[in-house]
Amino acid sequence: GTAEGDYSETQGVTPKADPDAPSGTMMINNGAQRTYSKNVMLYISSSDTPLEGAAQSANAHMGGPVALKYNVVSGNIEMRISNDPSFAGAVWEPLAPEKPWVLASGSLGVHTVFIQFRDGALNESFVVNDSIEVSGVYLPMVPK
Repeated sequence: GTAEGDYSETQGVTPKADPDAPSGTMMINNGAQRTYSKNVMLYISSSDTPLEGAAQSANAHMGGPVALKYNVVSGNIEMRISNDPSFAGAVWEPLAPEKPWVLASGSLGVHTVFIQFRDGALNESFVVNDSIEVSGVYLPMVPK
């Protein structure tokens, strides 16, 4: 079919100065396989370096170092952490390299912690996670 009617008014758009989301990683107890306590330490790293290419969709990066010339790195990275992949009740807080954390209550076994980052332009990263196995506490038998 063909379009009918009057043209709509044109509107100017301004591309975001920082179109690139930050990225980051998190390890529970520095990557340990298991713990005997639900009190753990999260080791966190994040960066808001622009991706290669001029400001464009994440699927279309081309153009090399031009991005560094035109894309603003907003920085001011925040993080939110949760034992729940929906981040229910999680709040954004300033990025920190380490954070004490309590794993979800419940049974022994594998527990997963989820983390997400966002920069000062409110670009949100993909959610990343790490898992650790909570093992039963070893109590030696004490002869009477």
